[in-house]
Amino acid sequence: MSRYFQHWRCLLLVFSLFALHGQAQQYKHLLRGFDDNDGIDIRGMGSDEGYTNGTRIELLYQPRKQHSLLAPILPKAGDSSINTYGFGIMQVMYTPNDIKAFYPLPNDYAYAGGLYLAHTFHSANPYKRINLQSEIILGFMGPGSGAEGFQKFIHRTFGFITPRGWNTQMPTDLLFNYNFTVEKQVSNDNPWIDFSIGAQGMAGTMQNSLHLFPLLRFGKKSPYYEGLIQQYTPPTSDKKDWQLYGFIKPGVQLVFYNAFYQGGMLNKHSPFNTNQEPPFTYHHVTPQTVVGRLDFGAVASTGRWSIAASQSLRTSEVKNIRAHSVGTISVQLAW
Repeated sequence: MSRYFQHWRCLLLVFSLFALHGQAQQYKHLLRGFDDNDGIDIRGMGSDEGYTNGTRIELLYQPRKQHSLLAPILPKAGDSSINTYGFGIMQVMYTPNDIKAFYPLPNDYAYAGGLYLAHTFHSANPYKRINLQSEIILGFMGPGSGAEGFQKFIHRTFGFITPRGWNTQMPTDLLFNYNFTVEKQVSNDNPWIDFSIGAQGMAGTMQNSLHLFPLLRFGKKSPYYEGLIQQYTPPTSDKKDWQLYGFIKPGVQLVFYNAFYQGGMLNKHSPFNTNQEPPFTYHHVTPQTVVGRLDFGAVASTGRWSIAASQSLRTSEVKNIRAHSVGTISVQLAW
């Protein structure tokens, strides 16, 4: 009797394993790398000015228990929320339109570079269909960011013009920002289309702004409000673990301060402060208060891998300077 019981017990275990294999399984980790570059433009109008490049790598994960000392104070989407934590590092660079000049000309962007760490917390509620995301940024701007060396290396490698004015870049300063984004779904009647509205606020020593936007997604896609990782890699199953969808996100952004245009807040030699004296004088420009944006792109995934491409068209971001465009390519690996 004992052997008979053990026999059926083993069969039950085997069938349970097959059943679990057939059910959709959620990935809990995702490694993401992306590059912003204003040379990426589907219209064939790439440039090399303003926000010219941003490179970031980050790890996202969904632990069973909260793994952040800051978690108790970060906004959550409710008791049924799916929470995703993240840590990343990012380098950004800004350059003038005329990089052959040894000093930026009037009405042109200044040279500026930044390097910072980012801690993110994304909370999604699939029942209320709401996403809340917090991002805490800590880093610095200035020569130590390595932006000068990286841009010169890329330009030298691909035979581009060597930028000459990096010795005039914005001085070293602290970058500390808190960015908060909220998104709410307002329509999901069609399985191939969903529509949401959202807002992002940014406050700190790097940027102060408010971005309002609607978001339209269309195509074969996983639910948007079932976790940040699941937006890139849907649950695994026999033949359905792929997605291909596009998105359109028009919007308006109110910009009150940008350290890379105006200089940092804390360094007394920064152009943001008025007590400059020779030789501590730095070139700076004034950001536009109202910036129109049109972001659009596509996401494709199969299994653990996904790739996304997007374009961000923007009206003039700085007074007396033309409109700008930035393209982004990102690659994700989940497990």
